[in-house]
Amino acid sequence: MEEPEQDSVASPGSSCDNDKDTFPDEQRNAQKGKNANSWQRKNEKLKKKIESEKRELQEEINSLKSQQKSIKCENGNLRSRLQEAEIIKKSLQEQVQVLNRNNQSLTEQKDDLILRLSKLAGAKLTVDNPNIADLSDCKRPTKLAEEFAELYDNEWTDAFENIQLESEPEKIEFMLRLLQSTRHICNDVSRRHMEDITKGIVTLTVRTKKSSEKLSSEQNAIESCNKNDKAESECNESEDKRKRLKVDAVDSDTLEEFVVIEPGEHGEVMNCEEPSKEISAHTGSQTPKVIEPGEHGEVMNCEEPSKEISAHAGSHTPKVHIIAGDVNTFSAAQKQAILEIKKDVEVRLSKQLQEVVTNMVAIENNIDRQTQDSTIKYIAKCVDICWSMCQHEPPVFFDLPETNGETCLDVNVYKPYTKSGKYIDYIVWPPLYLYMGGPLLGKGVAQGRS
Repeated sequence: MEEPEQDSVASPGSSCDNDKDTFPDEQRNAQKGKNANSWQRKNEKLKKKIESEKRELQEEINSLKSQQKSIKCENGNLRSRLQEAEIIKKSLQEQVQVLNRNNQSLTEQKDDLILRLSKLAGAKLTVDNPNIADLSDCKRPTKLAEEFAELYDNEWTDAFENIQLESEPEKIEFMLRLLQSTRHICNDVSRRHMEDITKGIVTLTVRTKKSSEKLSSEQNAIESCNKNDKAESECNESEDKRKRLKVDAVDSDTLEEFVVIEPGEHGEVMNCEEPSKEISAHTGSQTPKVIEPGEHGEVMNCEEPSKEISAHAGSHTPKVHIIAGDVNTFSAAQKQAILEIKKDVEVRLSKQLQEVVTNMVAIENNIDRQTQDSTIKYIAKCVDICWSMCQHEPPVFFDLPETNGETCLDVNVYKPYTKSGKYIDYIVWPPLYLYMGGPLLGKGVAQGRS
């Protein structure tokens, strides 16, 4: 009986257990439902948040795109402005270059004007005033005095030892003769150069067209005769004409009349002189007329020239006129310009002249270039200094006075050689002066005697 009770008791218990098992499922389901709702709400929130952020990001992207467009536009404007700035910069650089060139040109013009003004002022001071020296001239008188003294101390001494003469006075006289020879040659060359320059400047040669054509045709005939080797008689005839051209400067057949017109006191043409006898050698028998212009250059009257010119002249009209002016009418600045041109040419040709004159003096005095090298160097240095002396106006001067045994030894002008004394026995080296009769630049050397 007890067992059935247990069974009956256990039955309800089993049903409770079934209820307990059912309840957690429902709870779990309910919990799951709650969780699902919660997740759903969270998802919705996240979606909203994501959508919100997406919208914000989209707006931000749009804003950035807008900014990018704006930046691109601004960048384009900046590039355009940069290009404009580059163009302006280039234009300004070109203007700066132009201004620099103008500035340089103005500076050069200013320096040139200052130099010209300085030269003009210097010319006014130095023209006919040798006491004022040009300090830029490396061959100014004071420098020449130093070189002249060094010539005696160096080249003179070396050459003196190699001179093959017996007595010392003979050697000294020979050395002075070499110095004097170079001075005479240099003075003569410089004087003739000045004459040629002034003569060329103030002289005009007027030729007629017919004269030029005849002269040219005869010269061509001579050349063709030399080239084609024509008959001997024709060549001799052309050769005679050529010789006449050399003598007369223009052929006398062509130069029917040779007119020399010379200037008056103020440069105007006033009178005529007879042509040279060299020209008259080929003149004809008829008497041409020498034209004499008036006060303002017009032809006023005629006189008969020398009969020598008429040997070959004929009755035709004049073909050549030589018109000469007067250099004395030039201003001081013009004369100074002529002197500067002369000096510049002489400086440029100094080396060639030195070689020519050195050879000339060596040959005249039987000096061998191979065995007497020190003497050749002495002559060359003498030429260099004497030529530089001639380039000054008036020329730098050294004096070699004649001594008669009674000439006093002036210690202010001469230094004693090996002996001192009251009188000069002989001069060893000449004193140097700024110009003839001018102040002393360097003392000479003389042998004294009691």
